[in-house]
Amino acid sequence: MFSRSKWRVFYAIGLVVTVALLAPSSYAGNVDVAIQNFSFVPEDVTIGVGDEVRWENFDGVNHTSTSDDGVWDSGVIPPGERFEFQFNTAGEYPYHCSIHPMMTGNVTVLQCVCEVDMIPDNPPVQVPQGGSFSYTGILENECNQPMMYDVWVMIRLPDSSLFGPVQLFQNVPIGGNQIITVPNIVQNVPNFAPLGSYRYIAYCGDYPDDFHDTGSFQFTVVSGLNGKNDEWSLSSWFDDTEEIPSEANILGNYPNPFNAQTNITFDVPSTGKAKLEIYNLLGQKVSTLHEGNLDAGRHTVSWDAENVSSGVYFYRLSTDDVTITRKMNLVK
Repeated sequence: MFSRSKWRVFYAIGLVVTVALLAPSSYAGNVDVAIQNFSFVPEDVTIGVGDEVRWENFDGVNHTSTSDDGVWDSGVIPPGERFEFQFNTAGEYPYHCSIHPMMTGNVTVLQCVCEVDMIPDNPPVQVPQGGSFSYTGILENECNQPMMYDVWVMIRLPDSSLFGPVQLFQNVPIGGNQIITVPNIVQNVPNFAPLGSYRYIAYCGDYPDDFHDTGSFQFTVVSGLNGKNDEWSLSSWFDDTEEIPSEANILGNYPNPFNAQTNITFDVPSTGKAKLEIYNLLGQKVSTLHEGNLDAGRHTVSWDAENVSSGVYFYRLSTDDVTITRKMNLVK
């Protein structure tokens, strides 16, 4: 089943090192940082243990990527070249350009992260002005509990500038270790798009500055069609058309443990009465979060436990057909 919504992750991870200076090439996944206009773009990135950050120099002068703590040093990155570093230890890693010290950035390495990828339907992608291309989008939750992520799409134009987002999907819920694969996503190209080579980039994480992964592919705009499309419109990835679940289910609550608010996500297969309640270890009802009719589909309800003491609690989803109970931990 494909879900069409989001979740947010933050756990600790690890770091070691693989270093290389590379000529420009095509790749998807991990995280790309552009060195452009004497800045690291984006300045802050979030990745998981074992992932790489890849810096590419789009300026016309030399730069470096140098860890403030001496963990890595790229040496000189000439214009048009890349440097990559693999992180295998959790933590915060501030860095700078040793040639231009006012340029700074930060890498956060986490345990639970998302991965995003895109597979074009007919590579290599050549599309006329006003035309469109299609691809399969993939979002993966590497955490074993339900999460929420933002997914957004940017385009690097022929002049190397970054345009977008052409689409932003916020709060996409995804189950633990779930992979959401959506085929036949259509990207329209406006009839005024300049001819040349583009890079199509998807990000997942926490929009706009904290992303965990990127996936990308190249496409080329050619002359010929001059079609009717007049904007960079995108359809059919995480839109409002949600697949109806086949059975009632609780995806979980996030965060867990929590202090003092958590979000409970659950599915109901048909429109009807449903009840979501909170109980303590003694079996006493603490709160009723919902009681009444619910539309078929996926729902998220928040519980504010500010006035409740720390401990183990249970949340119970009841419908006409089933009762499901899960455990959560409140830590203050």
